[in-house]
Amino acid sequence: MEVNLPNKEQFDRIEATLNKLLIMIKELEPGQLPEWVTIQEACVWKGVEAKTIQQKENRHLMPPLSERQMVGGRLRWRREVILEWSRKHNEELKIL
Repeated sequence: MEVNLPNKEQFDRIEATLNKLLIMIKELEPGQLPEWVTIQEACVWKGVEAKTIQQKENRHLMPPLSERQMVGGRLRWRREVILEWSRKHNEELKIL
């Protein structure tokens, strides 16, 4: 069986992402998400790049669009929606 290891650039990106996640884990607990969450905050919580899931071909990976609301001049989702969304693997998220 052949194993493909990440190259230096890929490894650096993985390491940077893991470091960000470790910081988040130390600073945030599930109850500390704000009541209304922006897409940027939701993506940090899930560990994905906001610009990646906002691309047309990846929009099915976003939190449910039917659940978003305008709060404070920005589109936001309720904390409960984001917590449920963040637990799902990308393959579980329905393609619209």
